[in-house]
Order: sequence, then structure tokens, then C-alpha cells
Amino acid sequence: MITIQYLLLSLAALLLGCDFALNKSYQRIYDATPKSAFLFNSLLGLATFIIYFVAKGFKPEFTLYSCCLAGLMSLLVMSYNVIGFKILKVSGSIAVYTLCLMTGGMILPYFWGCIFLNEPLSVLRILGLIVIVMGVIISNSDGRHTGIKQLVMCIAVFLLNGCVSIISKVHQIETVYPTVGTLDFVMLGGIFKFLIAGMLFLLCKNSVGDRKRVSMKNAVIIITASAIVGGGSYALQLFGAKEVPATVLYPFITGGSIVFSALADIFVFKQRLSKKLIASILLCFAGTLMFL
Repeated sequence: MITIQYLLLSLAALLLGCDFALNKSYQRIYDATPKSAFLFNSLLGLATFIIYFVAKGFKPEFTLYSCCLAGLMSLLVMSYNVIGFKILKVSGSIAVYTLCLMTGGMILPYFWGCIFLNEPLSVLRILGLIVIVMGVIISNSDGRHTGIKQLVMCIAVFLLNGCVSIISKVHQIETVYPTVGTLDFVMLGGIFKFLIAGMLFLLCKNSVGDRKRVSMKNAVIIITASAIVGGGSYALQLFGAKEVPATVLYPFITGGSIVFSALADIFVFKQRLSKKLIASILLCFAGTLMFL
């Protein structure tokens, strides 16, 4: 039965798909270099902090426990971003990285929920999980050979993003230690992302791609829009994490975001509607429906 929670999660997946499109737009303005990516993430974190600081009526809340988890999550996110650039340098392809990133954020919390939260296993949902993974594989397959070094880094990405999803769930269901509200946690994540990505930006050497001239006006618009839609998606996911089982939440978000990001590629970036893309959309859509 479809409830308001699933409608909110569908909106979260839609916003996440829009955020993917905004990130791609930014990469077309800046070259996809480590330095430009760290700058984007740092400014994105700052914009997220400001927006949610205002949304809270300039009255933010802080607890040591929430700060620690928000800082840990931001560190893990920046870690798999750094590994992503290493993978790109080794193989010239980011497809396997994306595959491991998305499946890690879905599969690890699924089994973590089953084992540690005693969430019930469902044959239909396990099948849905498999169908979504197939859709992710198809959407990120480029036929290139994966070396051992690249494979090890991709496994690390799988584990890191899975841990990010688990930490989000842990924070939202914590009953022993004092925690902040959902909007405050999004705000904390923003300020830690600003600080960690900012330090990486300062430490990162210039590259040829960084010499590309950019429109600061367009960059500011994209970063602000990404902070709004990305932060909104994350807030809705956190709200959902309070009630929706981990075995449902993360596969649903993953499958839905793939569908919406693929549609954005078609209608915004005019990507050709290939058989592979159609198959990926249909599989992810079908798999997502199995979690309703």
C-alpha cells in the first residue's frame, strides 16, 4: 500500500536525480578535475549550511553525538570522492566507480537492517534488489577491463558509501545519545563538507583543466540549486529513515534516483535513447515498485 512516506521518498529520489543533473552541468562548466570537484563540494557544503541555518530561524542545535556522525559521514564521502579520481586516473573510466558507489549505498544497509535491526526478509524485495542491481550494472557498463588495483578501490567505494547510508539510519533511530533534528543534521553535514572539501581544495595541485574560464554566475546558480535539491532530498531521506526500514529505504531511493537521473539525461542533456538506457530505466523502475 502506497503511503505518504513512499510519496516523500519518491520526491527524495526525484530531487536526487535532479541533483545528479546539476552536478553534470557543473562538470560542463568546470572540467572534472579533483581541484574543481573539491571546490564544488566545499561551496556546496557552505551553501547547504547557510540555507538550513536560515530555515531553522537562525537557531541551530548541536550535540556532540550528531557532530561526530555528521563529521564522519562527510569524511567518508570525501574519501570515496578522492578514490573516484584515482580510479579515473588508473582506468580512464568512472563507470565501475559509479556502479560500486550506488550498489554499496543500497546493499550494505539492506543486510545491515536485516541483521542488526531484525527487519524482515522479503522474497519480493530481495528480487527487487537484484533487479535494481542489474539496472545499475547495465547503466554503468562500458565494456572496459577492470584491473586488480581498480577493483580494490571500487570495493573500498562500495564499503564507504554503504557505511554512509548506515550512519544516516543510525543517527535517525538513536535513542540513547542526544541527537539533533533532521534539518540540523543536514546543516551539520554541510558545514563539515565545507571544511573537509575546502582543506582538500587547498592541498590539491592545479591541473590543466583548472585553467578553463568559467562563468561565476552560472556556477553560483548551480551550487545554490544543488544545495536546495540535494539537501532537500537528503532531509526527506532522513525523515524516512525514522519510520521506513533500511531494507526498503535505500533500495527504493537508489532505484528511483537512477530512473529520474536517466530521464534527466534524456530530456535535459538530450542523451540518445539507447536500448541499454531503456533496459536500465525499466529494470530500476520495476525493482523500485517491488519495495512498495
